[in-house]
Amino acid sequence: MRTNLLLSFLAISFLSMGQKGAMSSNMNGDLGNGTLADFRYLGDTYFDELYLGLCVRNIRASTPNAPYPENHEINKWTGDIFMYKNNMELGGRRYMYRYKLLGELFVSFGEDFNDVYRDESTGFSHFLAGSHTWAWNAVVTDRFALAAGLNFQDLTVASSIRTDTVGNGQEVLLTPSPNGWYIGAGPSLFADVMISRYVIAEFQFDYAFHVYNLYKISYGMENDGNPMPRTMFMSLNFVTTWGVYAGVDVSLLNDRHTYNLDTRKIDWCVGYRIML
Repeated sequence: MRTNLLLSFLAISFLSMGQKGAMSSNMNGDLGNGTLADFRYLGDTYFDELYLGLCVRNIRASTPNAPYPENHEINKWTGDIFMYKNNMELGGRRYMYRYKLLGELFVSFGEDFNDVYRDESTGFSHFLAGSHTWAWNAVVTDRFALAAGLNFQDLTVASSIRTDTVGNGQEVLLTPSPNGWYIGAGPSLFADVMISRYVIAEFQFDYAFHVYNLYKISYGMENDGNPMPRTMFMSLNFVTTWGVYAGVDVSLLNDRHTYNLDTRKIDWCVGYRIML
């Protein structure tokens, strides 16, 4: 419920910003000065450039439907990295590459190597391919832009739970389906809103239908015949003309199996973008 409220808040807030930005093109002051095309990165043109994003992020993850959900919660600090080629021409192409696994490996190994062997946990992230998103600008105005496209990504997922599988009162450790390495694809959206001449808001939405299980965990339940997982990603960042940015990423795993181990991750990020 809290995740749905957060997603609704992000979507409504961003649409509201777009409407306000489109209606305020003639306003005076900082809010009305300049257009998206005029936005600068350290004095240079911001758009149609390739950027490397580096940030510090706080990960909060939970699996509410697990038998003991408190054993599946994560609240850790780590980092994140992405590459983004933006564009502001009508019909122009954008590209985003994300690789969440790199920072999440530090979460797994950062404090105690033995933590890798904890018996109950849930995790999902990218694996070898990461997430690739392409989109083409469908709407471009002075203060608002919208692009639609597609994404290709991989997924690594595993949940270990303690449950009584035979009804004899004895709980055993179980790694249900889905588990292992998946690949998938789906629709994507980007949007930009000019907040002021110093700040723009950038929004990304990806939805992926995972269609093939490349690798199965040897100790996990069989995946054959079970519904494939789906994932959703939403990101809202506020980017400044000095390269500093802050925002929130929301990642959701839709389990679609009997145990319904849906998992959500909320990342709060503060970082810097380097023009390459």
